[in-house]
Amino acid sequence: PLRGRNNLNEPGLFFLTTGFKEGKRLLEHKHRYKFETILFDMIRVRKIQLMGYVIMPSHIHLLAGSTKGGPGISKFMQSIKSY
Repeated sequence: PLRGRNNLNEPGLFFLTTGFKEGKRLLEHKHRYKFETILFDMIRVRKIQLMGYVIMPSHIHLLAGSTKGGPGISKFMQSIKSY
């Protein structure tokens, strides 16, 4: 939704929200720990700065920064969702 309004190639802070197919509740308590492990691994690998996060059963909210701007955030989100 920000394309055309901001230069997403510059470093920045991004508010990210993503859900799961058909609103499935994939992050119930038993899967939360595994998701957090994946999240923190991808933060380290993709060199993302995580400012805050909220994990809901059917979606997540992240406040994250990237020195690579939007392309860095995009690769980060692709990595998380591929799991």
